[in-house]
Amino acid sequence: MIQKQVRHPAGTFSLCACAYEPRHILVLGRTARETSSDTPTERHMLECRCGRSTAMHSSLLKAEAEWGPVMSQRPLTLPAPVVPLRRRSSRKEARHGG
Repeated sequence: MIQKQVRHPAGTFSLCACAYEPRHILVLGRTARETSSDTPTERHMLECRCGRSTAMHSSLLKAEAEWGPVMSQRPLTLPAPVVPLRRRSSRKEARHGG
């Protein structure tokens, strides 16, 4: 079984809770315990520096689905509206007449 990292442009995958983007690991072949022909010979997983990783999947799309959505592709929420406060004038207004 051979594992190698596949490089992608920054922002391809959703950031981990530790604020780093995961690496795409391509796994080629099978282990000695995986003798059945049902196990694909090419699998994908996402792995972060902090140790968080997905299981090995037959496609990158399935690994991405397990990891979570890309935050940069989510619709942005609008900030709560800020109501400007009126300042009372510190000047005393001059009264006319009198």
